[in-house]
Amino acid sequence: SSKKLTAMTNCTSGQSETPNRPFSKSLTLHPTSILKASCHSPSAALTPEEVELYLKANPEFTRYFYLYHYVHEVDHSRTRRTRRLFSIKKGANKTRWSTTHRPTIIQGPGCDFPDVDMSPTSDSSGTSYLPTLASLPDHDLLIELVKDIASDLDLVMLCTKIMRNVSPLMNADRSSLFLVEGSEASRRLVSKVFDISERPLAYTSDSYKADPSFPEVTIEWGSGIVGHVAKTGETVSIPDAYQDARFNKEVDERTGYTTKSVLCMPVMVQRDGKKFIIGVAMAINKAGMHTGIVPFSEEDEKIFAKFLTFCGIGIRNAQRFERVQEEEIFKHNLLNMAELLYNDFSSMETFAKRIMEVSYEMLDCERCTVYVLKERNSPDEDTTFSEVYTYEPEGCKEVLAEKMLPRSKSKFSIRKMSTVCVSLKCGMVYDVARTGNRKNLNLRDISTLSESGLDRDNLVEGDSNALMMPIYCKGKEIVGVAQFVNRNDKNPFSEVDEANFATFAIFCGLGINHINEFERARTLLAQQKVTIEQLTYHIVASDEDVRRISRQIIPSAAEIGLIEFDYYLEDADEDSIVYAVSMFQSLGLVWKFNIDQTCLIKFLLTLRKNYRPVLYHNWCHAFHVANSIFVILETGGMSTRFTDLEKLALMIASFAHDVDHRGTNNKYQQEFDTPLYNLYNTSTMEHHHYKHCALILQCEDHQILSGLTKEQYSTILNLLQKAILATDLAVYFEKRVELFQLIKDEKFDDVNSHHKQLLMSMLMTAADLSSITKPFEIQFKVAHHVAEEFWQQGDIEREKLGQQPHPLMDRQKKYDLPKLQVGFIDGICLPLYQHLALLNKRLSPLLDGCNDNRAMWVQLDHEHSRNSLSQKIHEDSRHW
Repeated sequence: SSKKLTAMTNCTSGQSETPNRPFSKSLTLHPTSILKASCHSPSAALTPEEVELYLKANPEFTRYFYLYHYVHEVDHSRTRRTRRLFSIKKGANKTRWSTTHRPTIIQGPGCDFPDVDMSPTSDSSGTSYLPTLASLPDHDLLIELVKDIASDLDLVMLCTKIMRNVSPLMNADRSSLFLVEGSEASRRLVSKVFDISERPLAYTSDSYKADPSFPEVTIEWGSGIVGHVAKTGETVSIPDAYQDARFNKEVDERTGYTTKSVLCMPVMVQRDGKKFIIGVAMAINKAGMHTGIVPFSEEDEKIFAKFLTFCGIGIRNAQRFERVQEEEIFKHNLLNMAELLYNDFSSMETFAKRIMEVSYEMLDCERCTVYVLKERNSPDEDTTFSEVYTYEPEGCKEVLAEKMLPRSKSKFSIRKMSTVCVSLKCGMVYDVARTGNRKNLNLRDISTLSESGLDRDNLVEGDSNALMMPIYCKGKEIVGVAQFVNRNDKNPFSEVDEANFATFAIFCGLGINHINEFERARTLLAQQKVTIEQLTYHIVASDEDVRRISRQIIPSAAEIGLIEFDYYLEDADEDSIVYAVSMFQSLGLVWKFNIDQTCLIKFLLTLRKNYRPVLYHNWCHAFHVANSIFVILETGGMSTRFTDLEKLALMIASFAHDVDHRGTNNKYQQEFDTPLYNLYNTSTMEHHHYKHCALILQCEDHQILSGLTKEQYSTILNLLQKAILATDLAVYFEKRVELFQLIKDEKFDDVNSHHKQLLMSMLMTAADLSSITKPFEIQFKVAHHVAEEFWQQGDIEREKLGQQPHPLMDRQKKYDLPKLQVGFIDGICLPLYQHLALLNKRLSPLLDGCNDNRAMWVQLDHEHSRNSLSQKIHEDSRHW
């Protein structure tokens, strides 16, 4: 044994004649490599006496071994000071011990030595800093700790430094730090650093945050050991975590780590004479000398408490600095938005995009949506949205149903969502728009929305949280709703987020209001241009014309055949005014609503004068549409389905539905960017027809609705607008699916106001297209009038726009008219008349006339095809 010890001592010192050679040089030779063989060989096992002699011969190694591994059995005052040597970085003139290689414990009978390079980092003088720091009193050591953390204001890096110091200070294997977040009512604990060991700190702030080995952990307030400490403010020391019911084993099961002893303590700061908990620190698994993991002692608790006192100050300063930085960014965004208010009024879309870009960065969310409210004419009018914009990752809509792409890998774009300005009577966004209440939702399961009767409002499976807030203007007026979905850190939106956006929303409201005012000014200018155009062209009926018509006797509708489905007036001259009055009288509308007959005649005469002399959309067409409505109500038996006020609206709408038509359609208005299109973007001509009709109704001596109550007047104007807009075929295609299904399923209900509105719209279309049901001689003539008007528009488009017109409007395809008529009947007319006949058999003559005319057009198409083929053969034979 003495020989072995001598050999080991000689190897350790490097020279047998200098056994006390400095430890820093002797250990670089790794003397324990000789011990490995003896430790793993039973015959060469060391005795306790041999180990003792070795340790006496190597005092520096002995000092390190005891301080690093078995500190709980030595004097704590020396242990705390020396243990910090392995985690505190010193200044330029001091040294620190190198811990690049973590000690590797050699296991063997009677053997437990570290195989590690213990060379200290030396200063310029070559002296070790170990004796200097080891001799520091407690308060000086705390000063060194404060110096280590005081200069770092990055919250994540600061918390990381604190926890890396905790492990050697408490001789703990792991440590974690949780900070308090959220409001008083929804507080939670979030780990900025979790499960930190004594590994060297080689991360920058950015690389640390991106490291997947450091997941952020959230703990509910009062849940588990950490939650209990945060809620009560008590210090908890547990010898065996698995014996405590508060311990959550999930983290151990996920990481494969085994937690034994735990010391958990609140991090507090003092404000206004009161202490507040801002976080909870936790040390795990204190290492013992011979017994492995041991409980934390009362002395450990005192050390931990002193250390966390300074840590609390550092954390509070870092949090304040972080908040100041956020406020600076927030102020910068507000200034940018204020600048935008005065520099860019190009469109609502541009402004909405800017709102969402700033909000997206400010709230750090995956996507956001801005709902712009349509201005209401009265407080009782339903809440509707005129425009809806969503700011989201570029790509297909499937992105919303899948996990959102990481921000760093996504390109974001604005998407204008389709909206028909329909009334929203349910859903969270509707509630926010109506009441102004904020909605901050933590959506554990989106399916609960439908179960609770709430609309999903652009939310999809996988969304975890959402914030919906009103955008105000002028203090109380709500002009929009902003919706933010999924914070990127997966936490719910906080009260700070709400407060920030509430401030930001003031500028948003001002911007939206300015955009609306700008659009309103553009609208007024367009209206002025249209009004001037109307005044220069149109005049009201003369009193002489009114007196001449008034002296005539009004015949009954039956006398002149107005009640027949195939009735047609070749020349819609002044007789048409007399016949129009007859239809009003036959329906009982004149005496029921106290309409002055002279006033009615003047209204009809002025209406006729305001129809332009175009080929098809003229007064003659308007008269026959009104006559078709009359026949459908009277002869078709539909009169009982409507009230007198609804029948009056249908009759006025049918006479006025094409007033001031220019012989061009809505597409033409858009392509030529006419004042009408700038005034009405959708159903351009139909909106103009209604406005023109309303203007005539308000003129002196034209007020045929003066006998109505205020409520009736408001109702009939609404009915008039809907009836005239229904003559737009785009509206017809939109609504016919629902009505057709109701008729097929026999679920149509006359009492249901929505069902009646659908039916009124379909009847307006049926009357507007009724020439297709007249005898073929009439139909053929009318079809050529329509075609010639279309061809004239096509000629203008080809000449001025240089584009190929639609086949219906292409004069070069005039010989294809029969084929085009058959396609028009099959796609639009037949389905409508089939379902009306199914609803009411008395409307079957419309369907029969349509089928007869289709057969005639098919025959003409075949004849045209044969003639074309014969002509082609003749031309080819001449060529041969």
